[in-house]
Amino acid sequence: MDALGHPVLNADGEEIIIPPSFQAPLIDDAGVIKVRDELLGIDQVIGRVQVTDFPALYDRNLKAQTPYQPVLGKSGNGLFIPQPGTQPVQAEDFKLVQGYLEDSNVEPVLEMVKMIDVYRSYEADQRAIQVQDSTLDRAVNDVGVVR
Repeated sequence: MDALGHPVLNADGEEIIIPPSFQAPLIDDAGVIKVRDELLGIDQVIGRVQVTDFPALYDRNLKAQTPYQPVLGKSGNGLFIPQPGTQPVQAEDFKLVQGYLEDSNVEPVLEMVKMIDVYRSYEADQRAIQVQDSTLDRAVNDVGVVR
């Protein structure tokens, strides 16, 4: 179980259970879980953490990439779950680091500044279109009138 009480699965999809005689598991960068018998001083491998990938997330031509039907959805408990029919595969080229929390790859302040910049550009373009529209309106209604 993790800190929130969710089961941690091994590579076969079965729940990993640490025997009560062992205290803290050690997880290496490949996801192999080892426990140490303090009396004998021997490390014992009890499994490997299941790390899955969803190749459909990267497929630009897949219909599921629309915002109406994402490949992964967020469940009520905050975990991501695949949509029915989405096939996970064993992940490759990953590295686990025990005791670390993964940060976001987004800088919120920088992204807000970019968003404000884009919004201001949009407003300026909108004003330019309105000026062009009013100019054409005047040309059609005032200049083009025959008296």
